[in-house]
Order: sequence, then C-alpha cells, then structure tokens
Amino acid sequence: MNIAIYTRKSVYIENSESIQTQIELCKNYFRGQNEFEVFEDEGYSGGNTNRPGFQKLMNLCRIGKFDIVAIYKVDRISRNITDFVKIYEELKSLNVKLVSVTEGFDTQTPMGEMMMFILSAFANMERENIRQRVKDNMNALARKGCYTGGFVPFGCTTEKRDGKSYLKIVDTDIINLMYKKYLELQSLYSVQKYLKENSIKTLTTRSSLGTMLRNPVYCKSSVEVSKYLESKYDIVGEPNGNGYMTYGKTVDTPILVIGGHKGCVEPDLFLKVNLLLDKKKEEATRRESKVYWLTDVLYCPFCGSKYVLCNSSKNTYYVCKNRLNRKSDEMGLDTEREKCKNKKYVNAVEIENKVMKLVESLENPDTFKDMYKDKDFETDDKNNIDILENQIADNRKAIENLVEKLMLLSNTAAVPITQKIEKLTKENAELEEQIEKQKIDKLDNTKKISKEDVMKNIKKFSSIKDNKTRRIAIASIFEKLEYDPFVDSIKITFK
Repeated sequence: MNIAIYTRKSVYIENSESIQTQIELCKNYFRGQNEFEVFEDEGYSGGNTNRPGFQKLMNLCRIGKFDIVAIYKVDRISRNITDFVKIYEELKSLNVKLVSVTEGFDTQTPMGEMMMFILSAFANMERENIRQRVKDNMNALARKGCYTGGFVPFGCTTEKRDGKSYLKIVDTDIINLMYKKYLELQSLYSVQKYLKENSIKTLTTRSSLGTMLRNPVYCKSSVEVSKYLESKYDIVGEPNGNGYMTYGKTVDTPILVIGGHKGCVEPDLFLKVNLLLDKKKEEATRRESKVYWLTDVLYCPFCGSKYVLCNSSKNTYYVCKNRLNRKSDEMGLDTEREKCKNKKYVNAVEIENKVMKLVESLENPDTFKDMYKDKDFETDDKNNIDILENQIADNRKAIENLVEKLMLLSNTAAVPITQKIEKLTKENAELEEQIEKQKIDKLDNTKKISKEDVMKNIKKFSSIKDNKTRRIAIASIFEKLEYDPFVDSIKITFK
C-alpha cells in the first residue's frame, strides 16, 4: 500500500517529540510491506486548511499517489467540522481511505464514518470553546486597561506592573511634533517630507502616518474626546488623562478603554488633527475618481511586470511597473534596481480603446477561432509522462541487471556497479517528481474556463458601461495582454 502519514502540531518546537510520536504510531499501525511518505505541518493551527504540508498531500492524492491517508487523530486534519467534511468527501471520491490510528474505526463502514464525523464535531466544539475562553480573558484584561498583546503602536513599548502588561509611550516629543506639524502643514506628505529632511524617526508610509494620528492611544482621555469617539467605539471607563486602549477593532462592536498608561497628546490637539483628517477624507470622497480597467491584465512584454497607472499633467498613463520602481516609503524612486527598457508612457484612454476594438473584433467567430489557442494539454502531457515512465522502467530493468552482476563480483570490483545503481535510483526519484509535478500542473489547467465560456464573456463585454464591472469582465476573457508600445502590438493569452 502507498500510505501518506499526515502530522500537525499547533506550536512549533524544535525536535518535537509529538510529531515523531505521531509518525511512529501511524507506521506501527500497518502490517506488511508498505510505502510511507510523511507530511508535516508544525506550528500551524487546525482552524483552516491553509497549510503547506497538507496542501501538498491533497495534490498528490488528486493524482492517485496514495491508497491511504493515516492520521494520529481526526483533529490533525482539521478542527473545523465544515472543512473536515469537505476533505473527507473529497478523499472518498478519490478512493483514498482515511484512517485514524488511535481512534480505531473503519471509515468504510457506516458506523465508522459516523464516528469520524462525531469526533470531528467534538474537535470543532473544543476549538470554539478554547477560542471563546481566550477571547473572554483578553476582553477582561482589556477592560482593566492592560496591554493584551499584538502590534505595539509607534513610539511605545510595554512594561510590567503587578504581573500585568501595560503600554508606555516613550517617544512623546516626536509624537507631539507629528500632531503639531500636521496641523501646520495640513498634508501627510508634507509632514513625512519634513521629518525625513530633519532626520527625525518616522513611519514608512503616509497611510501609516495617518493611522498613527488617528490612534487614540496617544491622547489624554477627556470627556470631549470620548464624545467624539463614541460613534466608532463602545467606551469603557471614565476619562482621567490616561491614554485610550482599542480592542476588537476587527469585529462589529470594538471597545475603547481608558488605559493604564499616561497619554502624551493634549485632547484639544488630538481633536483638531482628527477633525482636519475627517474634512480631508470627506473632500477626497466627494471628488469623482476615474476607474481604469486594464490594471489586472496589461503586462510589459520586456520584463513581464504589470503596467501600473501614472498621472502626468491632466492625463493618465499606463507605465511598466519595473520602469517606475517606487520605494516602499512612497518617496522618490528606487535607483538600486535595474529599470526596464520599456520607458513608454501609454495613454490610458487610447490603450483601453484599442482593447475595446480588439474585444469587438473577437465577437466574429472566425476571428476568434484564428486567435484562440486551444488549451488541450492532455495529449502533450500524456506523451511526456509516457516518456518519463518508460525511462523509469528502463532504469529499473538496468538496476536489476546490475544487482545480478553485483552478486558475482568482489567488494573492490563491485564499487563502480554500486555507484551506477545509486545514480539510476536517484535519477528515477527525480523522474517520479517530474511526473507528479506534470500531473498536478495538468490538474490546475483543467480548472481554467472553457473556450465556450470565453466566447460568452466576449459577447457580453460590449454591453458593459461601468468601468469597475468592465475590469472584472476583461479578466474573465484574457489571462494577460502583453502590449509593446514600440510597435503598437498586443500579444493575447486567453483565459
């Protein structure tokens, strides 16, 4: 039997005994001559299936590599009942048997299958209970003004008091300077530029600077500030001059707690800065923004990078991303990377009109037939796989012949024969990896949309008037459009 052993442990520990124990228990469960391959995910939660070892295992199951998937317990696969049922049903459809070696039941029987689902449901319930207990504990600590872990805000550190963690603002002068400069310059870009020119410690992007100015952690709590923030948060505690602590910002009802740390920004300054940010945001929202719709499919033919939008004077252009090479801090250009030779600025309106006409021309069945290349990889893949499998068979036959010769030779004379056997064995392992990769690639190719679906999307395209919808629609027709501005040509890769 070809058996895959899957192991998982939520917390990474070097030389983990738990992982090794799971592997040994799984191997000892099966009698007879079996081929085992082990897949490990250490340091990954069972809350979802986004784990590298598990994804590789499932891909190999889909190409028929294994007869059995062995696990220590069902919760190693997933603690989420919905994910587990989906995985189990897929393995069943692939004729791959799932065996839990410590829970000892046969999933080929109705009773065994039922027990598998019951245990998975209990694992799911245990996970939810653990998560709720952790959440309740963190919530209780947060309501006391404690620091509950996660990202430490800019200019802050943590300190222990009475066995609990609290924030401590250390860069009070720099933080106050940022607030005052924004009030003076009324531009995030100008503030960041000022800080850089004066070699003052700052954040890397304008957006992160804006987020920092919005963060009430720095503000001395007051009745006026709490009133301003009550539309965004449920506020806990009475204002006392300490800074605020935010908790649960990713959920529907975030809370704002009067923290256990001293604030450094005066309430009046915090309010003036945030009201100005509100005004700027409202003005930006009112401005009508133009949506361009080729950003997902337009590529440079010289370096393979996408075209990105760039404004110059009153026009908008598509420019090769590798031509601009913007730094992550949004200030200037990165001179260290080699730029693409494609220096052309492609007028956005003109290239979009060209693509519109191209799509219109494809509505003609004869034009579409001439330009569309059928993605029928099956014949080529089958031929390539057949060649590789034949090579593996020839190598195995050669190894058998060499083994027979080996029995007749002395130790010294046997050395080159042994080396030849090792070389052929290694070559076969590499060939088998190539076969697996080609089968997985073929599996990915079958997920692409059909020729008929592409044609339907083309016919619908001309009726779309909204650019946001048009951006989605063009990506359902083309995988990529490689535009060469020097010769004004477009190379098409269909979906």
